[in-house]
Amino acid sequence: WPGPLYHDTSKSFYAALNGGTPLRGSVLGLLNPWGSVWQRIRAASKNVKEHNVRGEGLIMGGAMIIRRSGGGDGGEGSVAWMHVESEIGFVADPDAMLCAAREVAEAGNTQQG
Repeated sequence: WPGPLYHDTSKSFYAALNGGTPLRGSVLGLLNPWGSVWQRIRAASKNVKEHNVRGEGLIMGGAMIIRRSGGGDGGEGSVAWMHVESEIGFVADPDAMLCAAREVAEAGNTQQG
């Protein structure tokens, strides 16, 4: 990876996703072996061969695509796209994320060119 790598030890990103406080998941979803949380765990176990269970485990995350440049409300540093994990293991749609990233990249190229 040639770019910078940031380690968010204060979990500021998690807080930003939820308006200032990290969103915590519930263990209740784990109590139902037929529920959607376990469906995602089983699906992930088929594809993910190397993993660990270290860490907090209940703080939910998400993803953001941030504009690098622009003007007005869509200016530099503004959020172009965001996904917030609403349930443990509910990940962002990769196609939607890639589409948003392409739109941001194309808009940046148009404004700079």
